[in-house]
Amino acid sequence: MNKFLALLVILAGFVILFGVGKAWKLKPETPENHTLHKGEVAVLTTTTGQAIWLAEAKDQTRSLQSAMGKQDRLALEKAEIAQTAFPATTGTQVRVKVEDGSRYQVEILDGLAAGKLGWVEFEYLRPIRPSETH
Repeated sequence: MNKFLALLVILAGFVILFGVGKAWKLKPETPENHTLHKGEVAVLTTTTGQAIWLAEAKDQTRSLQSAMGKQDRLALEKAEIAQTAFPATTGTQVRVKVEDGSRYQVEILDGLAAGKLGWVEFEYLRPIRPSETH
């Protein structure tokens, strides 16, 4: 009876973990879908295609993210006038300089802001695809 109970517990644990994995849609990392690291080239991206705002200081990224999410144009313009943030277009290529939790410092590689450094939340970055070059 004891072996049967142990087998039942193991089986139940497997079923629960399988269900959790399905719910989270866990997938292995691929070259096009992985966690970015220092030195990697990435692309700035949003689902809406709107400009992505980068902060001059790490501690400003969350307030910028909130303003972008709310489409608070006034807050974004104030940040730009104060020179605490700047916009970049979706598709801009960047190089990861620093990883700090959900925030990344990146260097702009193309466009008018090439060479400029800024901080952005990880959700606005995706790995570069093999078909893209910088």
